[in-house]
Amino acid sequence: MSKQKAARSVRINVDEALHAICAHGKGRCWYCDARLPPAEQAIAAGWDVRRVDEHPVASIILVCPECVPKECSAKGRRRTAVTRSVALGA
Repeated sequence: MSKQKAARSVRINVDEALHAICAHGKGRCWYCDARLPPAEQAIAAGWDVRRVDEHPVASIILVCPECVPKECSAKGRRRTAVTRSVALGA
């Protein structure tokens, strides 16, 4: 018997992903090459983290706030499923 994994969309916690990517000090918008700011600034500005599943190896891309609406309208679809954590008392 073989076990096959069903294809499924993985939800991304945007805040956690931005903190992890910003910790390395490298990151740019996939579309316009804008430099990723520090994590708190990126979260406040509305940077997005997307998972691209169309390729054999899934990729994570960054999308700056200026390119988010352009990318969505160009593809005629809504933003991908993501979650945002809410920091209470911070």
